[in-house]
Formats: sequence, C-alpha cells, structure tokens
Amino acid sequence: MVSDGKRVLMVDDDEKSAQCDQQCVVAKEGQIMGIGDTDADEAILNMLQQDEVLMMDDLITGRPDFSWAQLFLAVDRLSRKNLITLHRVGLSYQICLMNQEWTLDQGQRHEESAAQHQ
Repeated sequence: MVSDGKRVLMVDDDEKSAQCDQQCVVAKEGQIMGIGDTDADEAILNMLQQDEVLMMDDLITGRPDFSWAQLFLAVDRLSRKNLITLHRVGLSYQICLMNQEWTLDQGQRHEESAAQHQ
C-alpha cells in the first residue's frame, strides 16, 4: 500500500519487483556507459600531458586498469568537450591535446609507429 497524502494505492509484489528491476537496469546501464566516471578522462589527460601524443593502441595497453570500453567512452567525452583531437593514422587513431599542433612530421612518425605495431 502506498499513500500520496490524498489517496491510498495498492501496489502488489509484482509491481514492486518490476520497479526494482527497472531501477537495477538503469543502474547497470550507468555503470556500463561510464556515466559520471571521470577517472578514465583524468588518466587520459595525464598521459597526454606526459607524452603529448598517444596512439589509441598505446593508451589501451598503457592503462590496463580500465576496460577498452571505458577508455573509448572517455576519449569520446574528451573529444566532444574539445579537450583532445583524434587523427586517423594507418589503422589506428592518434590522440593529442587540443592545444597541440598537428604536423605532417608527427603524422609520418606515427604512421611508421603504426606500421611497426602490425
């Protein structure tokens, strides 16, 4: 039984269970999607401050404490906030801080690095 002050509603166990199931699904989706998770964002920004430029593969192998999905979503968030830029290099992506200049020399060096990873 639930009361909203003016009327009394009868809620059976099935409805309570359905509400709980719905809340659990929303909570699990939040965990999967990394809602509110800024640890991966900070980790990426810290790595970029040290290295200036990262290949996506190096980011994933360099941070085994985060899943691939967490890092991918963090890169997406940072890119949408215009804090980082992505450049396609070979079969991978290069990640730079937004204030870093993209030069052909950098691209060529990382294309060679990407070729070595294959």
